[in-house]
Amino acid sequence: MKKYRYICLDLLMALLLITACSKDRGEDPTSMDNKREIVTQARTGKIYSGYHRLLFVWPNPDPKVNKVKLYWNRQQDSVTYELNNPLDTLKIPIDDLEEGEYAIEVLTFNREGKSSGKVLVKGLVYGDSYVQDLDRRTLYDMNYQYSANTLSLVWEENNNAYIIGSEVMYTDVNGKVQRQFFPQAKLTGELSNLPVTATGEIQYRTAYLPDTTSIDTLFGEYTPAEYVNRKAFFDNLPGWKFRCKVMAEAKTIADHGGPLAFKAKMDDGLIRSGKKFQVPGLNDAGNNEIHFYMTEMIPFEGTSGQFRYLRGVDDPDMDILLIVNGNAAADDLSWGWLRTPYLTLGHDYDGLFGERAIDALLHEFGHARGMYDLYLGEVPNGANNPINGEPFESKRCIMNYPYGETVWSEFSRFIINASGADKVATPYWNYFPSSFQVNVIQKNGAPAAEAKLNFYPVFGNSNAVRSTDVVKYRATTSANGQYIFPDNPYAIDGNIANNVYNYLIQIEYGGKKEHRWMPMDDALIAGSKGEVFTLNVELKN
Repeated sequence: MKKYRYICLDLLMALLLITACSKDRGEDPTSMDNKREIVTQARTGKIYSGYHRLLFVWPNPDPKVNKVKLYWNRQQDSVTYELNNPLDTLKIPIDDLEEGEYAIEVLTFNREGKSSGKVLVKGLVYGDSYVQDLDRRTLYDMNYQYSANTLSLVWEENNNAYIIGSEVMYTDVNGKVQRQFFPQAKLTGELSNLPVTATGEIQYRTAYLPDTTSIDTLFGEYTPAEYVNRKAFFDNLPGWKFRCKVMAEAKTIADHGGPLAFKAKMDDGLIRSGKKFQVPGLNDAGNNEIHFYMTEMIPFEGTSGQFRYLRGVDDPDMDILLIVNGNAAADDLSWGWLRTPYLTLGHDYDGLFGERAIDALLHEFGHARGMYDLYLGEVPNGANNPINGEPFESKRCIMNYPYGETVWSEFSRFIINASGADKVATPYWNYFPSSFQVNVIQKNGAPAAEAKLNFYPVFGNSNAVRSTDVVKYRATTSANGQYIFPDNPYAIDGNIANNVYNYLIQIEYGGKKEHRWMPMDDALIAGSKGEVFTLNVELKN
């Protein structure tokens, strides 16, 4: 017991001695770890996303930190950065990463190699697969301005937050590749100093910033877009060529995919319709080259009828005004030829640019080159002929029934050639002959003297024989079986542009009646040859 008391006393004395020494040095006796240096964790560090990479950013790193190590992929991959000098901001790139989400463990170390313990940060790595699934910014329209040698661009509005704009790549007049960026907020812009060629190409791609932490601008694939210097293209066309200013209704443009798609369809439609002009018999001296080309397209809203009285002949920048409206109301100008401003296209035969619509456009171009409608003289059935019940079919021609037709009639070829390359076509009525007559002979060849004649007209858009004849042309043939008209029987009230398109003639001789047709087309053919029009009738009875 005595020995134990001595041991306890010794321990108590030693403890008092240590306590006294500590107080003398001014240290907290409970802070035994104060001598250990604490390593700062990178808790204010952030991961920024990028294209196949990440960037770790730690602002104001602790100067006592000597090394930072980043782990990912369950610590199978890592990168180490040593801080040899004080930094305002530490930036550590992690390159060559696959697309996806990454969890990055961040460890800091002091000079003795002691670590803070890990801090976990997460980031996204973007790549081509991500971009492929994003919406693209659409190029809405392009227009080459030949006077300034610039290409104006119009972008379709897009409110996707991750789209920041478009990059356009093109080759300038010096053959140097140029790149120009158009921000998302800017819907229009221009490319300058382009090559002066009939056609050219640009390529454009969408630029993305997928999130606010992304360090990279991502780009989609390039889309090629061909532009046309329409003046240069037109100037290079051979033969007879006609500048078409196209007035296109806004919704019709939208219905066909917007301005770029619409213009491509319009160009193709004009080429298709023009090919049927490029045939033997038309401009033979110029290798049958005849072209209708869109030199300008102007969108409009409202009715086609607002252009009814536009004086196209006074416009120095066009030969033909073509009004295109696939949404015209029934009482609007939805189809047909107008002498000024020439013609409209609103047919929707299985599509505005379908084969039937293109053939209809071809037919209207025939009007623009001077020809009239051959079908106006037709009598389609016996019910429309109260005189003898006989129908009448006009000659086969594009200017009769155009759908699928390839043939131009004799007079249509003549008037197209007579009009040539002139902006305003030669009127067909200029070729009425100076005199009109009917010669009637009997079956044996002898003149049918004093044959009684009655002329029943077929007016335009009636397609019917009038039940009453024209009083002033009632007559009997002379001794030699001839009747000469006192004036032009096809000119109503003397107006050569206001026509009777056909006559059914009733010839009464020897108590018997026979009938013959006298179409205006035959008279114009005679006039085109400088001949007197003569209808020769040989009686059957």
